[in-house]
Amino acid sequence: MISFSPVDTYTNTVISSLNYPSATRPVSTFDDSTNTFTPKPSYAFIAVKCHVRNGSKITDDLDCAPGNPHTAITDDQGNSFPPFAYDMYMSNAWITKDLLPGSGEDLTVLFAVPPGFKPKDLVFTLSGWHDSHNKDLRISLAP
Repeated sequence: MISFSPVDTYTNTVISSLNYPSATRPVSTFDDSTNTFTPKPSYAFIAVKCHVRNGSKITDDLDCAPGNPHTAITDDQGNSFPPFAYDMYMSNAWITKDLLPGSGEDLTVLFAVPPGFKPKDLVFTLSGWHDSHNKDLRISLAP
């Protein structure tokens, strides 16, 4: 993880990451002209900037499809909130570009949380499209 921060709105930096209309509707609005997400009432945004690296011996992608087994941000009350969008270069919907062995990718994961959210952990499932072995990482976000 590179950084973790609350944001009032979020503007995508990668145009190819703009394929989330169904996932974003319940928690945000999206302005096509500016590529910006704005939270709907009763939500706040958390942006987590990450760097992932392909540690395998084959070229693979990172699969970030909705329902990915465990990727979520948790709070100090035991609640978890899945991501609603990823800002990253994609080879297909929700999948990073091909990553050669040892290569990496910067990405931002967006979460919609209730106002007053108190972070505890980030759980991120590393899942390759070509490799079905999943690995969960847990990173403490508590102060």
